[in-house]
Amino acid sequence: MNGVLEYLKPDSSIMNTEAEILFSGIEPTSTGFNERQAFRHYLKSLKVQCYQVTQKSFDDALKANREILNSAENLLSSLDSLSIRDSQRDFSKALDSNRGALSYLENTRGAVLRRKWNQLV
Repeated sequence: MNGVLEYLKPDSSIMNTEAEILFSGIEPTSTGFNERQAFRHYLKSLKVQCYQVTQKSFDDALKANREILNSAENLLSSLDSLSIRDSQRDFSKALDSNRGALSYLENTRGAVLRRKWNQLV
């Protein structure tokens, strides 16, 4: 796979049959990929991501989520440097909000979540 398409390819843990055709080497716009396939890919990816952030402790979960945000920020920066942007769905704006939400959760509910984590997961 050449060019910028490699940057957009999902991690192998998330890749599924719906999205494979987009990264098969032919031009993605000529694949016939439709809205139903996109939605199924989205739901399957979301399910995998939910499993990936499940951790043995609250602190491990915070760390994993922060690492995901850092990784996403690096990817978005790489895409931006290649002039790949979507003005209507700019996910970079969500990074600080998510970091803020994690900090708020840690500060307001962290003690309880640390004590009861094993009962919740």
